[in-house]
Amino acid sequence: PLFCTPCRRIFVQNTIMRVRICRCVFFFHSVHAQTVGTFLLQVRMQAAASAPPYQSTISAFGTIAKREGMHGLYRGVGPTTMRAAILTGVQVGTYDHIKHVLLRRKLIEEGPAGHFITSMAAGFLAAVATSPVDVVKSRMMNQSANAIKYSSSWDCVRRTAGAEGILGFYKGLWPNFIRIGPHTIVTFMILERLRSVFGLKPV
Repeated sequence: PLFCTPCRRIFVQNTIMRVRICRCVFFFHSVHAQTVGTFLLQVRMQAAASAPPYQSTISAFGTIAKREGMHGLYRGVGPTTMRAAILTGVQVGTYDHIKHVLLRRKLIEEGPAGHFITSMAAGFLAAVATSPVDVVKSRMMNQSANAIKYSSSWDCVRRTAGAEGILGFYKGLWPNFIRIGPHTIVTFMILERLRSVFGLKPV
C-alpha cells in the first residue's frame, strides 16, 4: 500500500523528495506540451503495418492539420505531457534517494558500478510509473478524426480497464524499460561525472 512505512518515509516525510519531483513535473509538463505534435507523428508512423501513412515528416504536419484541424496535432496532449512529467519526476526524484539508501545499507559503494545500479533502479521505477500513461497516450494518438474510438483520455482509461484489466496498462512494459533504462543510465552517469568535475559532493 502507498502509506506503508517505507513509502511514508519517502513521499510524506521526505520534503526534499517531494520538492524535486514537483519541480521536474512542472517543468517537463510545460516543455512537452509544445512538442506533442512530434510524438503524434512518431506513434502513427511506428504503428503503420505497411506503407507509411504520410509522404514525409514535414508533409505530415500539413496533412494532419488539413484533415483533422490544428487541434488534431494536439490529440493526446494530456497523457503525453503527463507521461513526460511523471518520467522525469520519477527519474530525478528517486535517483539520489535510492543511492543514499543503498550506500547507507552498504549494498553499493560510491563509484561507477554503484551509479550504474542506482540509475538502472531509477529507470525501472520510471518505466513502471509511465507505462499506464504511455498506453493511453499511444491509443489516443493512433486514432484519426475518421476513426474515433475513445472520446477522451479518461474514456480510454475506463474502457481499457474494463476490457483488459490492470495488466492492460502494462502492455509494452519491458520494451519501455529497455528504452528508458539506457537513457537513465547515461543521464546519471554523466551527472555523477559532472559532480566530480565541478567538485560537488556526492549524495
